[in-house]
Amino acid sequence: MYDELWGLIVFASALIPFVPIDVAGLVAGAVRYPILRFLIYLGIGKVIMTATIMYLAARTFEWNEPYLEFFG
Repeated sequence: MYDELWGLIVFASALIPFVPIDVAGLVAGAVRYPILRFLIYLGIGKVIMTATIMYLAARTFEWNEPYLEFFG
């Protein structure tokens, strides 16, 4: 039961940039969570986070295009 809970915690903390994954990694190591499972959940969360940030960055120019026409 705890394996699924820790997997969810690692996955959720991987979706947030910067500090939370460091804390989750320290806690997962302290409770001896399996490293392979940790890396799988971490990888899935980071791929989703990075894809979301890239999509939003690409769409920002489209959303701001009417405002940018003033300068060009």
